[in-house]
Amino acid sequence: MLRRRVRPPLPAPGAPGSGSPPHPQALPAASLLAAVLLLGALPGCERTPPRLVPSLRVIDAGFDTTPVPGLSRGEHVMINGVRRPTLTSATPRFFRPDCRPVPNDPKLLSCTVRPPLQNRLTPWEIVEVKKGLVVENDGDEAASEANPQRRSRYLVVPGTREAKRETQRVLLPADVSKLFFVRALPPVASRTVATPELVLPGGGVLRTHIGIEESTWGGGVAPVSFQVRLLRAEADVLELLLERTLDPADREEDRDWVPLEVPIPDLGDTPFRLVFQTVSRNPNAHHAALPVWGDPTILSPEQEVRRPRRVVLISLDTLRARSMSAYGHDLPTTPLFEKMLEEGTLFENAFTTFTNTLGAHMSMMTGLYPANHRIRAANFTLDAAIPTLAQHMRAAGYETAAFTENALLRATAGFQRGFGRYLENTGLFDGAGDAAGTFRRTLDWTATRPDEPLFLFVHTYEVHHPYRPPDYTRERLPTPPAEKDPAPVRDGDEGAVGDETPLRAYEREIVHLDRLLAEFLAELGAQMEDPGELLVIITSDHGEEFREHGYTVHSQMYDEVMQIPMFLRWPGHIPGDLRIATPVSLVDLVPTILDLVGAPTPGVDGTSLVPLMAGTALERTTVFGQAARGNANGRKSRYVARSSTGKCMVRDDPGGDGWSECYDLIADPAEKTPLPPDHSPELSALHARAIEYRAQAARQIAGEKAEKELAEDDEADPARRDKLRMLGYIE
Repeated sequence: MLRRRVRPPLPAPGAPGSGSPPHPQALPAASLLAAVLLLGALPGCERTPPRLVPSLRVIDAGFDTTPVPGLSRGEHVMINGVRRPTLTSATPRFFRPDCRPVPNDPKLLSCTVRPPLQNRLTPWEIVEVKKGLVVENDGDEAASEANPQRRSRYLVVPGTREAKRETQRVLLPADVSKLFFVRALPPVASRTVATPELVLPGGGVLRTHIGIEESTWGGGVAPVSFQVRLLRAEADVLELLLERTLDPADREEDRDWVPLEVPIPDLGDTPFRLVFQTVSRNPNAHHAALPVWGDPTILSPEQEVRRPRRVVLISLDTLRARSMSAYGHDLPTTPLFEKMLEEGTLFENAFTTFTNTLGAHMSMMTGLYPANHRIRAANFTLDAAIPTLAQHMRAAGYETAAFTENALLRATAGFQRGFGRYLENTGLFDGAGDAAGTFRRTLDWTATRPDEPLFLFVHTYEVHHPYRPPDYTRERLPTPPAEKDPAPVRDGDEGAVGDETPLRAYEREIVHLDRLLAEFLAELGAQMEDPGELLVIITSDHGEEFREHGYTVHSQMYDEVMQIPMFLRWPGHIPGDLRIATPVSLVDLVPTILDLVGAPTPGVDGTSLVPLMAGTALERTTVFGQAARGNANGRKSRYVARSSTGKCMVRDDPGGDGWSECYDLIADPAEKTPLPPDHSPELSALHARAIEYRAQAARQIAGEKAEKELAEDDEADPARRDKLRMLGYIE
């Protein structure tokens, strides 16, 4: 179902003739000489070789790079204030040492620690973890100064060849937090990591950085040789492409990330592997170095087909569609957003998959319903076998970065996977949002990467409870009489501001967010030579309820919570001034984004919306969602199946009570009159689909303890628990 005035043609991803001429992109991918050699162009040739663009980022591209025990893929290592995702690093292990005060020295503690099991004969280090510390992969000194609680202290403990004891005594400062992780610094005698088979017609360039971790720069560390080799399919000879030796103990210039560009020959359609090796120049050295490969990226000749150079997925937490004037609300809450509609496509009936931030965002990042990604509460972690959108985008050559406001979107839940940079604003301990700060941090970072293809995930709690809109928004939305508000002020309504109702305070927050969002997108586009290379996706994880059905915040599955905004804009590629009424879901974002950038689409629950935007109807007619256990749901999980005209809800049914609630959304759009499933054939079919989805979820959570449904968090992080409490997720 389409509503439009003008619909420009939508070129299929991967098809020539996208309507835009090739745009010269100033990617510092390789030198002109390397490009000439790689692409077979000879001096004097009239044809200019195609530019090289990132086509694959090795780390988090979906393959295993851990053939050596003790090494892990994708850890971020900081060298001289710069963090990069690394191909090889040591695996940390958390521990709590047994510490006692040192007699006659109150500044020190004598602690018993257990060396890592991987290798007790080489150096190892312990890293202090402060309470409330969250790993921040940006090296932002200003942020560290503003929030010293984030800082960790690196304490290198030199092991020796005779240190074979099960435990060792170390001296630590008396003000340590007493929570550490420890890791071995394994030797580099035969550390080798290989990519899967690659095919690169026309040749290309491997761009990477090499470095040695600062904790092993001390004297006695031998130089390390970094070698990149090529292994052709069905061959047993490793061809050396490049070798470079670093010696940070004696050469100051080696105490940093060192960039490398390695030409890859044109092998046509012959598969090959790239092999990364690090070799110690003195295997008998007393101390071991820890070499790392930083963000290896393969660049190949650009194809004729255009793809967006920047892809920005913006999640406006808790923004419900029905409070936006762009969705028909009678108050002017989103006038600036409405102006953008002329350049993009708005989905009028987009729905979330879960009623809380964690489960919904995981659907946004995986393309899976909660029944399949199984993330429902704060102490859950995404299965390592489930790939994320960020991993797919890195595999497509995009540099990836996330800017979030913490709480439920913590890195350790699996959200960090695939992101080269994951910044959590943990300074917002009172639960208030900070869209202005989050947008500014994003813009400052993107300004330093004007030519890189980027995938950005930007998340803000700006309109989330507690509602604290700035005063200037009162001029746009005066305070209404309380009796006209569906959520009048009552005892305990912490969202109210003075004599204002929570709903009006919430909608004034939307007015403020509308302005901040417009300014952010305008500046983001101004950073680019061609704004037509910017793909923007705007959505939310869930809405908010204001006693329309008896409760506040977001816990039930009525449309004030389930219906969310969804908007896509890519000038010249996505139709402008188009409204689509077909029901769509958060699970559709992953396949849609991958379709638009021309990347392979994995097996997901969602479907690409590109054909829908081109005028082709979807075969799917039903979307699903669920709600966590809570007082509003009778302490039972609930499940919903929804079409364009009706919906049916069911709940966990261990006692066989058979509870269900169905609505005819054409006759009763406000969901005031529940109907039995047998009221109509359509509702009966939706009821059956809801039961099927409930059974699917039950199979996935079989064996899990019911307590995990509660929004519990790690007791070692009380600051995060305080924030979750302010946001209303725990008591």
